[in-house]
Amino acid sequence: MKHARPEDLKEVEPLLIQIRRINNLKEKQTGHFYFRGINIVHFHIDNSRIFIDIGDSRTEIIFTDFAAQIDRILLEVRKYMQEVSQRKK
Repeated sequence: MKHARPEDLKEVEPLLIQIRRINNLKEKQTGHFYFRGINIVHFHIDNSRIFIDIGDSRTEIIFTDFAAQIDRILLEVRKYMQEVSQRKK
């Protein structure tokens, strides 16, 4: 499994747009998002299947349920960011 390239992420552009709207989340390269220097979200591709990693959790993007999955993913991203913000420095 390899990291997804920008051209691999065209199908998930609606999700990327929503992730980009989350405050304090920085996109250092297409599809790689960081919060306080910690990798929060990035994508992988394997046999034309796209996966999203949020922290240590990996989920396959299912396009038949994509709209509902976007909401769940955004919730998980925010939840993980909250966990990161509560860690001691």
